[in-house]
Amino acid sequence: SNALWEAMVASLPAVVSDIEENKELVESGKNGYIFKVRDENDLAEKIKRLQEEDKKRASIGEASEEKVRENYDIDKVINSLDEFLYRL
Repeated sequence: SNALWEAMVASLPAVVSDIEENKELVESGKNGYIFKVRDENDLAEKIKRLQEEDKKRASIGEASEEKVRENYDIDKVINSLDEFLYRL
């Protein structure tokens, strides 16, 4: 979602549900946390982790920004599309 992308670019660690769209962007424990849908205990546990681990929270935020900037940079996307179309 746009909100998730915006949070990631802002170096904010995300806690997201385990729907496919979120799992494409977030690797649990690396650049955010993924909780099981309808499992409030899992959600609470992931939020608690972020609250308690200052260094981990910062590194997750940095990894989030890096993932978006490396993989979803508009110039890279355009270049990849251009290369793909050229090969056709």
